[in-house]
Amino acid sequence: MDKSDVMRGLEPFLARIHDCIVRGFHGARINNEHQLHIFTKRTLANARRDYIWNYIRSEFTGDEAARIHERKNGLCLLEIADTFIRLKKLNSHKCSSNIPTIQSNKFVYQQLLMFSPHPITNLNAGWIVNEAGTDIEIYITKPSGKRSNAWAVKILQDSRLQSIIEFPVPDTGGAKPWKPKTDLGRKTKGGEDEGSSDD
Repeated sequence: MDKSDVMRGLEPFLARIHDCIVRGFHGARINNEHQLHIFTKRTLANARRDYIWNYIRSEFTGDEAARIHERKNGLCLLEIADTFIRLKKLNSHKCSSNIPTIQSNKFVYQQLLMFSPHPITNLNAGWIVNEAGTDIEIYITKPSGKRSNAWAVKILQDSRLQSIIEFPVPDTGGAKPWKPKTDLGRKTKGGEDEGSSDD
């Protein structure tokens, strides 16, 4: 699906997703404010993601238009309107950092995940933290590689207002699509690779 189709399908849900991310981010900050100075960046990022996911799970469980996926290897996805949405902290270029596993590479290169019944668009619902660590900007992004996006949409509190940002897709020069290597992540008994990370 192209950007307009994706965003048209997500439009009825954007305000709820925005609200969950804001509430989770500030919940993690307020409930842990006396321990923030001892958290590593990774621990803090994971705490924020867990708080946000808790709100997402509560908000969308039971919604007939959405499905919650929680995998044994730690991957958590919201499925809406033929998209998989994962929660990610973003850098200043609006890209996520990922430990390179088979699963994470398939996600960012828009390849079919093994539990997906049909082709689906993989998206990040991500946030950029300000320098003071007190507020965030929220984006829906479509990753196109490990350090690139096809596009990003900034979601404001009023979800009808969106800033569209176009990212040029790098010319691969006819390179073949990414294929998993055997040393990218270990396989579990169920056939899924371990090592999912949500920085």
